[in-house]
Amino acid sequence: MPITRLTHSPSYTTFREFLLSNKPVLLPPGVVEGSPACQLWFNSDNPTSFDFDYLRNEYGSERVTAVDCKTWESIETSFERVLEQWEAVEAAGVYDWHLPLKIHEAGRDVAKELCGVPEVCFDDWMNGYYCKETSDDFRFVYLGGPSTFTPVHRDVYCSYSISTNIYGRKRWTLFPPVCSPKLGLLLKAAERIDCVLDVREWDEETRLEFVEMGAEVVIQEVGETIFIPSGWYHQVENLGLTFSLNHNWANSHNISLLYTSMTLEVTLVRESISDVKELLNLSSCHSAAVQYQKECPEPKIV
Repeated sequence: MPITRLTHSPSYTTFREFLLSNKPVLLPPGVVEGSPACQLWFNSDNPTSFDFDYLRNEYGSERVTAVDCKTWESIETSFERVLEQWEAVEAAGVYDWHLPLKIHEAGRDVAKELCGVPEVCFDDWMNGYYCKETSDDFRFVYLGGPSTFTPVHRDVYCSYSISTNIYGRKRWTLFPPVCSPKLGLLLKAAERIDCVLDVREWDEETRLEFVEMGAEVVIQEVGETIFIPSGWYHQVENLGLTFSLNHNWANSHNISLLYTSMTLEVTLVRESISDVKELLNLSSCHSAAVQYQKECPEPKIV
């Protein structure tokens, strides 16, 4: 069944139907239309091209993680260096840039400088906690040159996710949860040979097998916001230079899925260290004994 593409900004009641059914949906440009990022990041005389001078002056010194999508090697560098690569038409991707948090920590208003959180995502139990209790959050900026992509994955803790294309277009391959067991085997096989899972490398038989299970390809246009439900694996390809704002969140509608995801991760960690469990226990006991001897030495006999 093709993904729903809404033509008007939805009320929370309408959007909640997609939360409850755990189905993807594309929201129209009106959701973020007029946001500062849609205006400040681009040339006033050519709104279809980045204002590299503005970006360099405002954020050039920011440290970002740049990824080479051919080798999947990542390096920490300045945003200015990434801009230089884009101006030279070199493919480089910036992943998981916590720019909203950086702006907030600097005492500036994220909504006035970048973009506010859409109202349909206000019921957010993840970012409220993390922003208060840690120095982390789940709001990211993704920037990618031509041919950059994110291989098959699902979002942190199986949380909800929205991704807004401020600039550029993306191709999404979406996999409903029924595909997860088969994808899990393919992901493990790729991990064993130190590779990522890229749907573009599949043969026709594999592709059709997932299509029959409900996988679909969606083109996200500039300005649109895509909602990715809990537990849906997906791959994302940038069709040219792109700039998107991503937001992961959770609430009462998917909290049980987050719990299941976290318990599964604990189980997988236990299995992965099962062969050294006894060694770890012995090491832990030895460390505890050494610490006890330091804190509670035997009394000296005079």
